[in-house]
Amino acid sequence: MIRAVLAEYLRDKGFIVVEAVNGDDAFAYVCSNQPVDLVFTDIQMPGSIDGIELVRKLRGFLPSLPIIVTSGAVGPESIDEQASFIAKPYRQENAVSLVCSTLGLNS
Repeated sequence: MIRAVLAEYLRDKGFIVVEAVNGDDAFAYVCSNQPVDLVFTDIQMPGSIDGIELVRKLRGFLPSLPIIVTSGAVGPESIDEQASFIAKPYRQENAVSLVCSTLGLNS
């Protein structure tokens, strides 16, 4: 639900958003050589890999891919890999600002 709301908000701001139902699908999409500018993931999600493992796998595949991680259960210290972090609950405007700054865009 939170994913869908944020995705729609990002679309309204002009971003092209591809949603994945779990970490496995997200990693498969990135590996399919589709253009991806940024991955925004939760730590806790369904599937065989969580957000932390997704970050590790993405770093192995595309080391320079910008990644934003969110969680309401743990803090940024849980992220071993280089990634931006936004704690839940967050305001949609703050998430968009973080996306823009991560991509080097004006919000």
